[in-house]
Formats: sequence, structure tokens, C-alpha cells
Amino acid sequence: TVSKANIGRQLFAPTDIGHNKAAVLVNRINLSMNLSWKCVPARFANNQVSLQGIVIGCVDSRAARAQIRAAFEQARSLVWVDCGNSQYTGQVIFGARDRGTTVVPSVADLFPEVVDVDADAGDDVPSCSVAEALRKQDLMVNRFMADTAVNLIFQLLRKGEVDVQGAFIDVANFSMMPVRLDPKYWASMGWSKREPVAA
Repeated sequence: TVSKANIGRQLFAPTDIGHNKAAVLVNRINLSMNLSWKCVPARFANNQVSLQGIVIGCVDSRAARAQIRAAFEQARSLVWVDCGNSQYTGQVIFGARDRGTTVVPSVADLFPEVVDVDADAGDDVPSCSVAEALRKQDLMVNRFMADTAVNLIFQLLRKGEVDVQGAFIDVANFSMMPVRLDPKYWASMGWSKREPVAA
């Protein structure tokens, strides 16, 4: 939900306060680009395995990310673009399933700690003021994550393929490190392709 703390740090207007962030943004994109994207402003449920297309996850809890992961692992064909950040750093990583098989590992496959719900208890709660929010999160970190995610999705849609799986970003050091689509890297992170389970 858009709060006062989002005004000034993100592209929301005072009239957006109280509205679902995803719904506001999808509505803006649809209006400005004559698209018909669908927003589902609800908790991600494991029974959403019929989803196809692209899911963009910008969540602030491991529990929410774990729900998306559960649905991703059951989906037949799906691209999951995960965006996550801390005060100055973040990552945009996509995973993909095709014909019931994970062909590109998700952020949760490569970094299992992002779905460790027991670790959520120590995370900070959202800030109520812009000043407090800026102490916890750099002004531009959300913008960098969003720009990176949009560029990744644009390249996927435009070309049908990409050379990278995402990127690690550090706004304090002005650096971005691409994550290559590389099975050797995936293996070094403990992931190997698994065959689909027969229904």
C-alpha cells in the first residue's frame, strides 16, 4: 500500500496514498503504453499454478517471497523476476520454468536465505516518515532496482532471450555486476537442473 513515506522516494503521488502499489503502477503502465497488463492485488497462493507469463516480485518479507517460490515451483511455464534490496544494495534475478521444468534457477534456488521465513523476525518494519525511510534505505536504491528489472524484462520481450539472469547493484559504490546465465555458476551455488515430476 502506498504510504506518505513512499512520496518523494518513489514515483507515487499524494493521491495514490492508501492504494495498492502494484495496482497503481500497472494502471499507469497500461494507460501510458496502451497495454492490458493484469494486476492481482492479493497474497500469492500456491494454487495459482496455472499462471503463465511473467511474475514480478517486489516484496519485503521472506514469507511473501516463499509463497511466490512455491507457486513458481508448481507452474508449468513462468518467468519470475525477483527484486530485492537493502539500504544501498540489491539484486534483480529472474528464474524460468518451461514445460514443468526449472530451466533457469530462481533467486530462491541460488540464495535460499531469501525464503528463510525464520529470519523475517529480525527485519525492520516499514517506515512511516520519508526521513526515517531514507535512514533505512537510500533514495535511489528502489529506482535502480526498478530500472534494472524493467530493462531485463524489456530485453526478454524484445529479443526473446538474454545473456544475463540479472544483476547485483550497489548504489553507494555506483556499481552493477551482471549475473550471467551460466550453468557452471548455478552449480557453484548448489543448483542443478531437475527433471519434471510426473503428475
